[in-house]
Amino acid sequence: MTRSGRFWLFFVIVAVGLTLSWSQVARKTQRALEATPVTYLDVEANCLANVRPCAALAGDHALVLGPVDSGLLLKQTGFAPASIASVEARRSDGDADTEAGALLPVQAAGDGWLIQFDRPGATGLQVRLAAQGRVSVAEYPLSH
Repeated sequence: MTRSGRFWLFFVIVAVGLTLSWSQVARKTQRALEATPVTYLDVEANCLANVRPCAALAGDHALVLGPVDSGLLLKQTGFAPASIASVEARRSDGDADTEAGALLPVQAAGDGWLIQFDRPGATGLQVRLAAQGRVSVAEYPLSH
């Protein structure tokens, strides 16, 4: 075998290996999404959740986020309250004080959740709600 033939054989082997490994990653990702489906909710137009309440909608449920004195209040419809496993909130932008994507404190507050959020320069907030074997995600824009 010639020298150039050896190089081609090496690159073919590497290419086949990469193709097989990426197809395995795709299969694992597909299985994970089938096990726990994710729904990305549509936020209403002209939404500024830290100024006035606004909704993020899906076909059979919604999340409403709005300002209160001590942060932001999240309410939901479409899920039985007892079926909700977790609620997470995180900044969707970074600043010097908070690592981008760091979880914010969320606590139950009556029929909703209080998100402790007092960052005036923030431009977005991502809310993730897990319930009934599925996950709903909404990206709320904020006024800065």
